[in-house]
Amino acid sequence: MHVMIRLFNCTVAPLLILFISMRTLCWSISTNVFRQGSSRRSQLLQNRWLHANDQYSSSTHNDIRLIIPTIQDMQQVGAVLYSVCSSFDAVPFVPSAICVDGDLAAGKTAFCQGFIRAAIGDWERPITSPTYLLSNSYTTELDDRKNEETIEIRHMDLYRLSGHSKDLMVLDLPHVFAKCISLIEWPGRLGDEMPKERLDVRITIFESSISSGSDNELVDLDNFPRNVLLRPFGNAWDKRIQHVLDEGYLDDLLMEFL
Repeated sequence: MHVMIRLFNCTVAPLLILFISMRTLCWSISTNVFRQGSSRRSQLLQNRWLHANDQYSSSTHNDIRLIIPTIQDMQQVGAVLYSVCSSFDAVPFVPSAICVDGDLAAGKTAFCQGFIRAAIGDWERPITSPTYLLSNSYTTELDDRKNEETIEIRHMDLYRLSGHSKDLMVLDLPHVFAKCISLIEWPGRLGDEMPKERLDVRITIFESSISSGSDNELVDLDNFPRNVLLRPFGNAWDKRIQHVLDEGYLDDLLMEFL
């Protein structure tokens, strides 16, 4: 009997102590992870995603990074952005510029479609990218406003432009940036005409999704997730994006890496 007790003290007892210590450590780590996750929004407001060689890297305000499951969901993001910002009385929504950038088939037009359809209140209306027309115009009225003045939304696609200032004259940019809400695809073509007060929407398809198919397989990009960066420039857009965060409409899409 004494031999068994001595054997227990020498072998089993240390293992039990080690097991209990590991359980305590794991619980402590899990608690800390939970606490960090609960403060996701406060961490988000401190995040900066800056690129050293990026022409848009002069922003010093808060960025939002989202994961969008499919290109259809991109329309919802555009619709939410319009609905929340248009009802935010603290900052007038006109004028405002939204620069939508990304590779071909990334979902730029889908974002604009959702934004415009929410603005005009017609989800059945065809909204196409003005690749050859350069600009399409839509009229609407902002929600929750005392005045019922009709406003203009300009949807521009600058893909075919060379970037020379003379190519931009037909767009009447001084009027657009002063009196309209503008959605601009391929905004890099604006060059020096890039508005200082704006929201950058940058869309990328996850490279792992694209490379998952074989070389001979036709890849359907519509169902692949997107990485979306919302980057405000200027005080007005910074307040609007803060309002979007406060309302929590995009919480389900926020990336969990923060």
